[in-house]
Amino acid sequence: MSTSRASKLLEKYKLSFHCKGWFGEHYTEVFTNPTVKEMRSAVDQSLRAGLTVQEKDGVRFFADNKTKTVYAWGSCLCSHLDTASAVKVGDVDSNPHLLQGFAQEERGKFVMRSSDLVHSKISNGWRKWLNEFFTIDWSWVDRYIQVSKWIEYAKEDYDAHTKEGS
Repeated sequence: MSTSRASKLLEKYKLSFHCKGWFGEHYTEVFTNPTVKEMRSAVDQSLRAGLTVQEKDGVRFFADNKTKTVYAWGSCLCSHLDTASAVKVGDVDSNPHLLQGFAQEERGKFVMRSSDLVHSKISNGWRKWLNEFFTIDWSWVDRYIQVSKWIEYAKEDYDAHTKEGS
């Protein structure tokens, strides 16, 4: 394989940048469609950074439904907003086809624990965005990060909020 072709493949599957974000400045590797081993590496990077961020023992991630691509990086290295800008996924706040969240390893798999964006949309009544978001079949992401159960719980929370607001 030529060096040029190998470089292009590496570019396609692994991105890295210096993040100057909320958590300070850090070299951040972003893995695309990551393996468990790669996500463990991202967690190790996060832990080595020595920050006192509550969720440092996991990964932050985006799942882009349109391209069927998952992007994951060490949770305390860079925010979703800063990483979105670096990897050029577009406007994460207004696009219901971009799932963003936090995941931790559990019994050899990474499991979604939270999404500040989805919780915020539910709390603030963004019905149009949420209705579109919840019609998307996110099960393809489970190959990388287990998200289906979390999305199911979030949908139940949304339905409860919708009934309260009726």
